[in-house]
Amino acid sequence: NLTSTDVVVITINTNQPPVANAGPDKILTDNNEDGVESVLLDGSLSYDPDGSIVNYEWEKDSILIGTGAILTTNLSVGNHTITLIVTDNGGAISSDTLLVEIINKPILPSMHVGNIIMTGEKATKGRNQFCRVSALIPILDNINQPVKEALVKAVWSGAFSKNAEGLTTGAGTITFRTDWVKNCGTFTISVNNVSKTGFIYKQSENFETSDSITL
Repeated sequence: NLTSTDVVVITINTNQPPVANAGPDKILTDNNEDGVESVLLDGSLSYDPDGSIVNYEWEKDSILIGTGAILTTNLSVGNHTITLIVTDNGGAISSDTLLVEIINKPILPSMHVGNIIMTGEKATKGRNQFCRVSALIPILDNINQPVKEALVKAVWSGAFSKNAEGLTTGAGTITFRTDWVKNCGTFTISVNNVSKTGFIYKQSENFETSDSITL
């Protein structure tokens, strides 16, 4: 019969596998439009509950693309599945995947200056004649639709000199008007710049940027 002195207790330590964490999915933009984008892969949140992680491997389509907890790599425009494989000090392995999408830089709509319409007024006070001029400037997009709230900067020259700027209306136009000028003459308006968030100002598409009227 066995006695208490005859019982042998054997303790078997079981290695717990590591936990791989490849990080959250990513959506990145190819800002320089060269077809690829640099991607930072971070698996530093991976851990081993009863030891330490001794190896990190990153794979794309079952092909090794790099090692280490943190890796920077270039990916082409499109969708990619990246797998992180970690190995602990006991030889156990775990993996995690993330999706990386590289998208093309959005193509912004363009805008340009349409045909400038100049109109003049005359008034006589005593023996003196006075004139005033208005310039209606339309701003159009790439399909010739009006662009509202575009900032237009222009300058008057000739019989009247002054800088002018303002936002286009809902009809996509802005009207700049001179002060009353004695003895009249030639009035010229020149558009220096047009800007609006989400649009590209294409000067090559302008109908005109300067116009004059003589009164």
